[in-house]
Parts: sequence; C-alpha cells; structure tokens
Amino acid sequence: DKLAQIPANVAVCAQSNLMPHLANRNKIYHFPYVKDASVLVVMEPNFNTYPLNPQSGIVWLDSIRTSGFWKEDSSAVPLRVFTR
Repeated sequence: DKLAQIPANVAVCAQSNLMPHLANRNKIYHFPYVKDASVLVVMEPNFNTYPLNPQSGIVWLDSIRTSGFWKEDSSAVPLRVFTR
C-alpha cells in the first residue's frame, strides 16, 4: 500500500478522504494547504477538491505537475503521490 510507505516523520498534504489513513503523524495538512509538506497525496480521477471548486482544484493540481518542484508517482492509480 502506497500510503503505508510514506514515513511517519514526513509532513503530508492530502485530500480529506485520505487523511484518516495518514493521521498518525506530527504534520498533516488538508489539501490545498501544502505548507512544509514534502508529500502530497490525492486520488485522481476521484479528486476531492474541497474547499476549492472542481475547476480550481484541477488547475491547482496541474500547477503542481508543471511546477518542476514535484515528482509524481502514479504507480498505484487512482492514488497519486507527489514528492518534493
């Protein structure tokens, strides 16, 4: 399981329905609040964009993909894990 492979000491940003699976860590942020997270986890195509509207959420995720600061691992589709 990809989520279990994320070390507990790593700060994570995740969409709301994934947060319970990552909760036992010191730093976890609700999407889209990345702050100092080095891992971003979302589901796509089931991307829960709240609190952004769907269009804004997709634009936000596309900006992560094209920023050059994040590497995407889609080996567990629909889970998408971005690291920086």
